[in-house]
Amino acid sequence: MVEQLGPLLDYLEIALNLVVMVLLILLFFRRSHQREEIKSLVRSLEDIAKEHEAIAKQFEVNVEEKRRIVEGLRQLLDQRIEKAEALAKSLGALLEEVKTLEGSLTPTSVRPDHEQILRLARKGFSPQTIAHQLHKSVTEVELVIKLYHTPAKVS
Repeated sequence: MVEQLGPLLDYLEIALNLVVMVLLILLFFRRSHQREEIKSLVRSLEDIAKEHEAIAKQFEVNVEEKRRIVEGLRQLLDQRIEKAEALAKSLGALLEEVKTLEGSLTPTSVRPDHEQILRLARKGFSPQTIAHQLHKSVTEVELVIKLYHTPAKVS
């Protein structure tokens, strides 16, 4: 009976070997397919890395450009601040000069005919009366009074 089982066992062994080979082939193809998927995934990751690198380089270029722009603006602002400080200093000097000149304006620097008009205006005479007495026009008398800020009667 064992002898009858011999050829059957041989066939069974061959069948099992065939099944194992088919399974190995399927496993190989499956792994091969997985390898292709992995290779595809690696290529995609490499592409993403290259794109990321290009974006990073462009970002650095943009940052450097912005730094140059900011530095240029800072220098321009510094120059304008210096000009403003120089102008402020000049204006201060001019203000002091004006104050000095205002202090030097005394009644002695007033023309004699203007002094007469101002003296009469301070006494309370109207521009018309002053103009008549000094043989001047009313407009001239009013102008002199306004020029030296002397109050006068206006009638």
